[in-house]
Amino acid sequence: KEVTSAIHETLTYINGINYKNFKKITLKHISTKLLMQGEFEKSLVFAQSINNDLDKSLILSSITTELLTQGKNVEYSFAIQEVLRFISGIIHEHNQSGALMYMSSELVKQGKMVEAVSCAMSIKERGDKYIAQRHISISLANQGKIEEAKSFAQGINWEWIKNSASQGISIELVKQGLIEEAISNIQLISDDSDKEDAMLAISAELAIKGKIEEAFDLIRSVPDDVFLLQSNKSKALSVICAEMAKMEGLKKR
Repeated sequence: KEVTSAIHETLTYINGINYKNFKKITLKHISTKLLMQGEFEKSLVFAQSINNDLDKSLILSSITTELLTQGKNVEYSFAIQEVLRFISGIIHEHNQSGALMYMSSELVKQGKMVEAVSCAMSIKERGDKYIAQRHISISLANQGKIEEAKSFAQGINWEWIKNSASQGISIELVKQGLIEEAISNIQLISDDSDKEDAMLAISAELAIKGKIEEAFDLIRSVPDDVFLLQSNKSKALSVICAEMAKMEGLKKR
C-alpha cells in the first residue's frame, strides 16, 4: 500500500507539471531508473502514463530490450505483447509507423531478426519502413549474412536510404576483413556523392584495421573539389593519421 501510495503521489505531482516536454522526460527517466533496479511493474506504470503515443511506444520498446538483457523472459514476453497491442491501437499512421520502426530497431538489438523483419514490413509509411530495412540489412551484414543483407538493402526504394544501407554493409565487410568485397559493394551506390562518402568511411575503417596503404589509395580516389565531402575527407585523414601514429608508437616500444 505504501508503495502504491508513493507511486500515486509521484504521478499526481508529475501530472501537475505544466510543461509537457518536461513531464514526458521526467516519466521516461523514472521508468528507466526503476527498470534498471529490476522494478518492472513500477517501471511500466510510469511508461504507460506518458500521453504522447510515439514517446510511450519508444520507452515501452526499450523496456523490452532491457528485460531481455536482464534475462527476465516471462516479463519480456508480457512486455512485447503490451508494446505490440499498444502500437496496433495508435490511430495516426505517422506515429504508428514511427513506433513500429523503433520497435523493429529494438528487435534487431535483441537478435530477433524474424520478428524485426515482420515488424518492418508492417510499417505503412515508406520512409520509416526503408529506414527499418536499412537497419536490418546492416545488422545482417554484421552477422556475416552478406547476401541476405544485400538482398534486403536492394528492396529499399528510396535511393539515399539504399545508398546508406550499402555503405553500412561495406563498413561491416571491412570489419570482417573482406576488403575487396567491401569496395565492390560500394559500386552498388547509385549517387556519386554518396559513393565517394562511402569510400571515405571505408578508408577510415581500413586504417583502423591497420591497412594504411589501402586507406590512402581509397582516399586519393575521392576528388578534392566536392565541397560537401571536404569535411568527411578531413575526418578520414585524421583517423588514418591517428592510426599511423599509434602504429609508430608501438614500433618504438
